[in-house]
Amino acid sequence: MIRKPSGAAQSFNPSIIQCGLWLGSRRRSRAIFSSNLSISGLKASRGCAPTFRITSPVTLLRIVRSRFDRILQGAMKKSRLVPLLVALAVLGSSSIGSAVQDHDPRQWQVKYTAQLLNRQPYELHNLRRRELDLTSQLGFKEGPRLKPDTIDFTGPSGGFFQFVRHRDNNSTIIKGYQTVAMYNTKTGRYLYYDNKGKFKEFRWDDSPVYQWLLELQCPAAAPQFNVTFSLHNNLLRADLVYVNGLRWLPRAGGSRRYDDPCR
Repeated sequence: MIRKPSGAAQSFNPSIIQCGLWLGSRRRSRAIFSSNLSISGLKASRGCAPTFRITSPVTLLRIVRSRFDRILQGAMKKSRLVPLLVALAVLGSSSIGSAVQDHDPRQWQVKYTAQLLNRQPYELHNLRRRELDLTSQLGFKEGPRLKPDTIDFTGPSGGFFQFVRHRDNNSTIIKGYQTVAMYNTKTGRYLYYDNKGKFKEFRWDDSPVYQWLLELQCPAAAPQFNVTFSLHNNLLRADLVYVNGLRWLPRAGGSRRYDDPCR
């Protein structure tokens, strides 16, 4: 808005530009900021209050930013809903993040064995899902139309998993530091996580993809005969866990934990 200052006590100076920033309302529009641009320096003057004389656009931007901060603070004080929504959003995001961070990565289990063996088919169960009385067996899931196949808690229909060491056909014990591929008997392919594609997601390949570690192994003696362990992805340097869905639990400091005792 450009106008000539009114009043007998004021004289119009062509070098001064009177400008106003307006905020609309249903009933009327009211000026929330007004300033004079002048080469004479920063100085308060009469007119549409508050009025300033400003030497540069940088100074004007600083004043505008300060005024908007004050308006925003006033709106936050007047409105009880906005702070409540912001607080709930922050609390929700932080609680989900903390839940994943604090979760125990050792939540995978295979039954009817005291040790994890190379190329042996196992039912792969998630202990967290079992505690929630949900289907706990992980398996192959055919993707919907035009979408790739993936994994889900399918129960027995999703097949068994075999942990396969590189170029090793012997049925020997798999150590926590040995990288393996995950073969599924239902689809006849190997599970891996694609971190380079357009969509970061689980995929299947006909050839072995060695990016998994079976760490924190804790075998149970008779009569249970099962092994509990963490499923670590070497590519992401994170453990696969279930917290309201399958999520990645980053490893703090990147330290190896496959020698931790059972707890």
